[in-house]
Amino acid sequence: MRKTRTAARRTGQNKPSSTRALYWILRGVAAGLFLMAALLLALSFLLTKADIPFGLLGPATQVIAALSSLLAGWLAARALRKKGMLVGVACGAAVFLVLLALSFFFDTPIDLQLALKCVTCMLGGAIGGVLGVNAKTRRRKNA
Repeated sequence: MRKTRTAARRTGQNKPSSTRALYWILRGVAAGLFLMAALLLALSFLLTKADIPFGLLGPATQVIAALSSLLAGWLAARALRKKGMLVGVACGAAVFLVLLALSFFFDTPIDLQLALKCVTCMLGGAIGGVLGVNAKTRRRKNA
């Protein structure tokens, strides 16, 4: 009996549902933002080394936003195992809110590109959430 209680405590199974969901959503968003920072760093390095037209910068950032939201939604939904689309949209919205806050901080104008990024983030998060809920879990072999 004690072994089961410790395993539940370690994995967070005994936390209230809303606290557990918020924990995994924030954890997924953090991972998604880390991926976004890494991909944007790689894109900036590529822009300095290669002759890439400036017009591709907008679509490239849209793809990076979608991939980071997809990762955030996938991680959160895989851990929670229910309501994947809702969890994914919440992760995508959180990623977009961070981008919106950064846009206000750097005085970026609010335009159609930002609205499209909102849709892209939420759609990427929703797809990631559905994929995360439906992902198969690996079973550990007892050694």
